[in-house]
Amino acid sequence: MRDRRFIGFEPLECRTLLSTSWGASATLIHQDTAASAYPGITGKGISVAVIDTGIDYNDAALGDGFGAGHKVVAGYNFADGNGDPLDTFGHGTEVAGIIAADRFTVSGKTYQ
Repeated sequence: MRDRRFIGFEPLECRTLLSTSWGASATLIHQDTAASAYPGITGKGISVAVIDTGIDYNDAALGDGFGAGHKVVAGYNFADGNGDPLDTFGHGTEVAGIIAADRFTVSGKTYQ
């Protein structure tokens, strides 16, 4: 019987790795293509709105604070109906982390 866990998966293709401000190796789908086309993109100065469960703005990787001078500058808690967007579920924090967390290392691998 065929192992159903691997149906539909294809091996990863080899990619040329570029040394850019995005990192020394391509870690996202078509990141090397994007880095070649837009070598100056860093994300600095870009604002992103996340509509989700909130954000744990006390997380050091997300700026360790809320308001002017922090990564999380504004927010609203639609679940509780107030201006404190502190995430009590975790999903919004994960999404915000994908977008804006600082570089971090786990088990010897660095993620950005």
